Formats: sequence, C-alpha cells, structure tokens
Amino acid sequence: MKYQGRIFLTLALLVLFSGAIALLVSLGQLPSTVLVAYFTLSTIAFLLYGADKSAAKKNKWRVSETKLHFLSLLGGWPGAFAAQHVFKHKRSKPAFMRVFWTTVTANIAVLVLVAFEVIRINALDASAIPQALRFWQ
Repeated sequence: MKYQGRIFLTLALLVLFSGAIALLVSLGQLPSTVLVAYFTLSTIAFLLYGADKSAAKKNKWRVSETKLHFLSLLGGWPGAFAAQHVFKHKRSKPAFMRVFWTTVTANIAVLVLVAFEVIRINALDASAIPQALRFWQ
C-alpha cells in the first residue's frame, strides 16, 4: 500500500477511535479522565517514538521496545500508531508489530469492559482523585 493510503487509514482509525472515546464520555459510559489519559499517554508515546528514531539514526541510547509496548498497553497506542507512520519507525519489524497489535487489542478490550461496566476501575473516576489527595493530608 502506498504511503498516502497508509496515512489515510492511520488518520481514519485514530479519528474513529477518538470519536468513540468522546461519544462514550459524553454518554457517561466513561469518565473524562479516560480521554485525558489517552491524550497524555499518546503524546508521551509519540515523543518517545520520535526520540527513539532520532537516537537510532545517531547510534545513541534507545528507548526499549518493552517500554514502548508497555506505554501502548496503558493507552498510548494511538500516539504510538501515529508516530510509527510519521517517523516511519518500527513498522517494518514483524515481531514488534505483532506485540504492538496485541497491546492495542488488550487495551481496547479492557476499555470496552470498563465502558460497559463489566469491570470497574475506581481510579478512573474523577471523584477518586480528590479522595486520593485527602489521604495524604
């Protein structure tokens, strides 16, 4: 597939995912902290992929693949996915991409379970943050 086609598919997937998250937040299925977490983790992932690509070109210290995968698993996969296409980094490594798509699948599976209240993660509630701060007072 040509590069422009890949970029279009990448953007389409990211827009679709972002829209789904925004819809679930607006319907009250997910707390707004989830949206903030995905944005923050994606930004960090994007920056780390960029730093790793730059380091690879200069033969310098690299970000470990384990860290990149862990960040994707936590929710940074949209930023990682975008970075793979912007920086043309890690996309040609089949083993890396298999693990990457496994982390994406696992992350989305947990997100769906949380959104439809199959599992509950109290730390995602905005009300849990002030409670946690009171603990330290």
